[in-house]
This record gives sequence, C-alpha cells and structure tokens, in this order.
Amino acid sequence: DVFVVPILLSPTAALSYLLARGLVAGLTTTLDHLTNKAFYSMATRADLPVPEAARVNLGMLLVGGAIAVALMSGLPLISGQMGALSSDVSATAGWLILGALGPAIFGAAPAFLTLVGHNRELSLITLLTIGVFVAFVSTAPDLSVVGIAQRAAVAQLVFAALAAALLALKTGIWPGLTAVLFKQIKLF
Repeated sequence: DVFVVPILLSPTAALSYLLARGLVAGLTTTLDHLTNKAFYSMATRADLPVPEAARVNLGMLLVGGAIAVALMSGLPLISGQMGALSSDVSATAGWLILGALGPAIFGAAPAFLTLVGHNRELSLITLLTIGVFVAFVSTAPDLSVVGIAQRAAVAQLVFAALAAALLALKTGIWPGLTAVLFKQIKLF
C-alpha cells in the first residue's frame, strides 16, 4: 500500500497516509519482532509444541493490544500537532492500527505455518489477500486516504484470519484467548 498510495492520491493525501503509516510502524515492528523471536526459538525443534505456540499467540495479543491502546490514546495529541492534516491522519491511523492488530488478534500463524511446512498454502493465502486488496482499491468509486486505509485493514485482517484458521485446522493451535478457552495453556 505504501508504494501505491503516492500514485493514486494527491500529494497532500499521500502525505497524510504515510504519516499515519509511520505512527503505526511501532506496533507492526514490535509484533514482527515477537513473531521472529518465536519462529527462531521453535525452528530447531522437530515438532511444533502446541502449548508454547499458544503462549506466543497470547503474548502477542497482550503486547499488541497494549501498544494499540497506547497509540489510540496518544493519537489525538499527536495528530493535533499536524494542523490541516490532523483529521485525515487520525482517521487513517485508526484503521491502520486495526489492520496491524491482525497478528495480535490471530497470532503468529504465518510463522507457525512456515515451521510446519505449509508454505504453499501460506503463499496462496498471501496471493489471495493481495488480490482482495487490489480488487477493493481498483473498484472503489471514490478513493480517499481513509478508504485505502480501510481496505488495507480488511486485507490484513483477512490474511491473518485465513492463516489462523488454516493453522487451527492443520495443527490445533488456536489464536490468542481461544488457546486459554480450549485449555492449550494453563494460566494458573
């Protein structure tokens, strides 16, 4: 989306989108770091331990949720300093935060799918998600900054949900809080 936005939107609208994307970068970077750390710690094992993977998913939900709440509460202060761009940046960042929460809500499913050897299915889900995003953007009657952010959020959430569903069906690893409900993690 970052490469397409300057082509599709006016310079001011593209600047609003890129500023909002920059505000959300801390959330995506943190969740990527957690995913990579879990991936490399489990890559040396022959099997994928369900309780440990479920704990990683729950940790991503807690950390990602905390960062998202901090961003959402600080967003009015930050966007208020941007003058005329503040309303676009604020609305766009809200949607981008929701989209970036896909790994927090649905867990580190893409990394776990790679670990268990479902690369082909993961590639298919990735291509499907890209296709959905391109279709949403190309068929939009009125393309705006917030509209692109909404479509990007939907695409990210669809990708995370499809990957989590495939992981749950293939390995029995459920995302986030569902791991507690299905007794894959014992908290106490």
